[in-house]
Amino acid sequence: MAEKQAFCFGQSGAKTWTLRQWLDDADSLEYYERSDLYFELINYVIEVLQCRRWMNRRTAQMIMPFLYGPEVLRSKMGVPEEDVDHQEFYRRRIKALKVLLTEMAAGFGFGPMVRDTEEDVEDVSVMDRVKDILLKG
Repeated sequence: MAEKQAFCFGQSGAKTWTLRQWLDDADSLEYYERSDLYFELINYVIEVLQCRRWMNRRTAQMIMPFLYGPEVLRSKMGVPEEDVDHQEFYRRRIKALKVLLTEMAAGFGFGPMVRDTEEDVEDVSVMDRVKDILLKG
């Protein structure tokens, strides 16, 4: 599928690689897994939560630590790196952000959690649920 390039020594090598061997050698499967989680979240927020109809600049700024400031989020939520490694914390941040955005969208009347009555409201705050996800998975 890729055109041979003069600078690539792999094309003239004796070893034939499967795609899986190449991905393993490049240590890229974790990268693609995290990338998939991110794009699944983006698709969910756009398609299901209809974020273009309710999200504004202030809301977007509020979620930035979940996406781009993991150390800030760790510090604010009390999640030391010794307890949760980088890869697992990424997974948990995406999961927690999905919960947070789903709750926010419901407040604006969008998404799967839109409530008709106050009876459906849980006793646990969304930030407590987010913190629990970040701490426990």
